[in-house]
Amino acid sequence: MPFEACRIEMLGGLRVICGDRVIDRFRTRKAASLLARLALFPDRAHPREELISLLWPEMDVEAGRVNLRQALSALRHLIDDGRPQIGPVIIANNSVVRLEAGFVVTDVAEFEDALRSVATNGCNSVSARERALELYRGELMNGFYDEWIFPERRRLESLYVTALHEQQAELAGRGDMQRAIPYALKAVQMDPYDEEGHLAVMRLHAAAGDPTAVRRQFDQLVSILKEELDADPSDETRASGARLVEEAKANEPALSASALSSRSAPGSARLFDSVSAWRRAAAGLAACACMAAFITFPILRAHRSRASQSQTESPEERSFDEIRALRSRQFEAGTPLQQESARRRHAQLCVGLAERGWNSWYGHDEEKWLQRFTASQEELRVALRWLIEHDPERACLMCGALARFWYVRGFPREGYRWLNEALTRTTGMRSAARARALVGASWLSPDHGRQADAQCREAISIFEERGDKWGIAHALRHQGLFANEKADRVKSWNLYARALLVFEELKDERGQAVTLLSMSFIPTAPPPQFAGASSPSKCGSRSLALFRKLGNPWGISMSLHSLAVQANSRQDYKLALALTREALAANPEGNGLTVRENADKAYLAAYRGDVAAERDYFKRALQIARDQDDRQAMDFYLASFATLPARDVVTAARLFAGAVAIHRSLGLAIDSAYQSRVKDHEKELRRKLGDKRYDAAYREGSKLTLERAVDEAIAMN
Repeated sequence: MPFEACRIEMLGGLRVICGDRVIDRFRTRKAASLLARLALFPDRAHPREELISLLWPEMDVEAGRVNLRQALSALRHLIDDGRPQIGPVIIANNSVVRLEAGFVVTDVAEFEDALRSVATNGCNSVSARERALELYRGELMNGFYDEWIFPERRRLESLYVTALHEQQAELAGRGDMQRAIPYALKAVQMDPYDEEGHLAVMRLHAAAGDPTAVRRQFDQLVSILKEELDADPSDETRASGARLVEEAKANEPALSASALSSRSAPGSARLFDSVSAWRRAAAGLAACACMAAFITFPILRAHRSRASQSQTESPEERSFDEIRALRSRQFEAGTPLQQESARRRHAQLCVGLAERGWNSWYGHDEEKWLQRFTASQEELRVALRWLIEHDPERACLMCGALARFWYVRGFPREGYRWLNEALTRTTGMRSAARARALVGASWLSPDHGRQADAQCREAISIFEERGDKWGIAHALRHQGLFANEKADRVKSWNLYARALLVFEELKDERGQAVTLLSMSFIPTAPPPQFAGASSPSKCGSRSLALFRKLGNPWGISMSLHSLAVQANSRQDYKLALALTREALAANPEGNGLTVRENADKAYLAAYRGDVAAERDYFKRALQIARDQDDRQAMDFYLASFATLPARDVVTAARLFAGAVAIHRSLGLAIDSAYQSRVKDHEKELRRKLGDKRYDAAYREGSKLTLERAVDEAIAMN
């Protein structure tokens, strides 16, 4: 390697060796991922837009450009600043970024070059392939989960496993079973559940005449299956294992007798025996070659097929139909280990699709991904069950990505259960995946209480350790939501303002839009210390403009809804009516938010003075909220429903008392308009019932639970 060249190693992790400097810590994981992308294709000039879409797909182009400039600056400081007398490694202009190929060598390129050289080395192919295998220190970018890495990781892993089987096949063909065995064992380490791989090791031990090793390998297979999968080897594998033990026993004495004869034969007889031995050895080598083909050909062919597929397929190219087909075709086919391998591939593909969905949230194609996930819920559940048991960190990654889907489509209870299970399995872990899941769990929490706040605080501490500004802002926004629900306006404004500042710094329009939308639902103007902050009405207008730019129907509808709520609180009912109609029309797909849609229709009925329709729509909203176990929605719409006129005045008084008591017990915000309605409704009920009957009904109703109160509201005529 030339003195001035930097060596970039990506197999087993990422590190850079420049002279006597070893760099294995980077300012951010995105900077490390950027370097790996450039190093993996060092002869290519990478368009800036391509790098932005790969590394920051959730951001708009301008915000991505800022992040790319910062990552490039960090890499130059790490690598180029330490080599002032030599040209720069990182070359960039306004349109493309690349590495100076003459100054860089990589272990991935060396690995692939070594494999390509095998075909041209003839009798030295074993040593050439051995050099390639030594270079593979582990999976590509171990510990990184960027979506672009997965297909390259699978491609290189397939090349490695294929080379292992080719090496053991060639050595076995030469009769060198002892050298072939370690390569077969490494192949088993790559897929310890593969029964055919274990049988290949057992066949090599049998050919070497070692029955003890055959039994040991079979026992290891049984132990792995029982401890990790609670399964047993197939009947075919058991039969093959027993047969190979007998073959090994038969080979053992034959080899001893041959050696003894060679040592004791005198004179010409020794020459005759030597010739015979040579002929037997030649025949033995031919037999070994046939046996090697028998040992390795089925598994070698399978791995070559997988390697070919991995070069043409990637997780993002797999449709949801293909994921379902994978499960239906392979989950019940083959041996238990083959079925387990299919489940693992299925889970990995689902993680990749969940990541693409995560990157679509609040964008123009959000609805498309919501529909896909809705149609593939069973696939998601199957994948999560497997990940929870075998890879809980990726389960956190996938659950965090799906939190919005579960919320929007009305499955918060299911999502909360998955998130909590994944978090329980990763207690003590300080990873970005866990931090994402913590925020998702806090959001889907039934009451947004102390546990939700603690989850957000833990997530923020992890994001701070990792220097993840976006993650910090993401968690702060959720804390602002919880503070607003608890009527802590000052804290809510503070948290939202901090989150918005970061999103503006990152030029993340989606983050800005969602934060402004959240701020628009604060029922009071910003306190004096936030004099520079916009009013809730202006926040709603800004979020509406951003969501229209992003092309997100949900965001447009919700922004219009917030403006309608503000108009209603100002008693501008004509404007509130128009905005509510526009909100409903803006999102015809509904995104599954049928609770809010029915509530909006109830408000429209109220503006028309149609009390019967208003009651009916609120009851529908309550029923959906109850089915979804959305306690906040149940409380909010119960409070509205309980102030409507009713024929059964006593039941209405009980329900009214229950709604008021429940709302206060949850510590949720009570705006001035609602307080005014409560006072007016209480006066009307006292007038109709008299103080004594009203007080009795009120005391009885105050004991109602939220669930019982909702049931009574739905049952009321």
